[in-house]
Amino acid sequence: MQSDVIFAAFNGEESGMLGSKAFVKQLEDDYDHVYNINLDCLGIADGGRLLLVSNEANSLVTGLQDYFMKLGIDSTTDGSYGDSDHLSFAAAGFPAVTLSQENISVIHTVHDVPDVLDYDLLDQYVGALSAFIQEVGDSPELVHGAPSSQVAQMTPQEQAVMSKLIEEAQEEQQQLHLGEYKLIGSEEKHIVVTGLFESFVKAREAEQAVKGLKLPQSILNYQFSSVTINADLPENELTENSDMQINTVYQADITINEVNSVALTYKEQNGEGVSVQISKAPIEFEDPNMVITTEKYEGHEYDVVDTGKFIVLMTEATVKDETYYLQIYGGRDHVYKGDEGEEQAFVFNWASKNKQQALKWVHSVPWSQLIEEIGI
Repeated sequence: MQSDVIFAAFNGEESGMLGSKAFVKQLEDDYDHVYNINLDCLGIADGGRLLLVSNEANSLVTGLQDYFMKLGIDSTTDGSYGDSDHLSFAAAGFPAVTLSQENISVIHTVHDVPDVLDYDLLDQYVGALSAFIQEVGDSPELVHGAPSSQVAQMTPQEQAVMSKLIEEAQEEQQQLHLGEYKLIGSEEKHIVVTGLFESFVKAREAEQAVKGLKLPQSILNYQFSSVTINADLPENELTENSDMQINTVYQADITINEVNSVALTYKEQNGEGVSVQISKAPIEFEDPNMVITTEKYEGHEYDVVDTGKFIVLMTEATVKDETYYLQIYGGRDHVYKGDEGEEQAFVFNWASKNKQQALKWVHSVPWSQLIEEIGI
């Protein structure tokens, strides 16, 4: 090859892609033409097809997909994915793509271990990408930016617009209700923003927002207090609504099939209660001081996460051959002074010394029956 190949690992991706942004600034001083292939979560045994993610169609994406097809590797560009480091390159006007997989829900969880990797699959992806770079990597449309496929180099002003657009998208997402989506930006540069989660303090309103959802009024001695729902847009919703207008909010019909997880809070009148998260994917819990042990209670296994200050119980339930993942902890209402006066939060209150009592309570709930009643 006549071109340089740089393999870089970036810090700060989840803090705003800080590492890749700094790297791109350095590249702009040293290179006229750059393209980026970003690798993020590859080789998961049950991860589905290879997923190509880009901010817009370009010759890099089509070239990769055509090459993978020639090698018999099934890939797709149709899938949801969060921000990744390819956006730093795209914002600078360079063709960029992230290679991932359709289902990466295992990442950032206690189940994110080497055992979930398919090393033969990973070797296949690495071999295919290496061959692509060697055989196609020096092609004029990638290296020299042929007019028909070159993404125009952005001016500093255009880069600022793109960065601001990404920040605006993150803020807009917080304002959208569940199932709402909109285009922001301009006709030339725009991003689709979707409302993928919403909290409700009235069960009836949550059930109206998600067709087929049924929330129990009580779990043992605790009464319904709130629910936060996380869901995807229905499949093909965006492709079927291809004539969207900028800054117009659209509403998708969310059914129970699109729900990924529900986080339930049930309380007594004194403000003490439980928080229960039920998810179709393994649940992440992070604390720098946590110790995880596996406990058996009447024949059933529970993962006990002990932070030294409180405990959280993790377990699984099966409904109609599908596995659901649960995270449960005891809590109480806590009033504190916030930026806008007094605010209230539901804080952990199951201590390590209460482990057996917590296990007894959790074990007494028929979780499979409860999940089936909820409908997810």
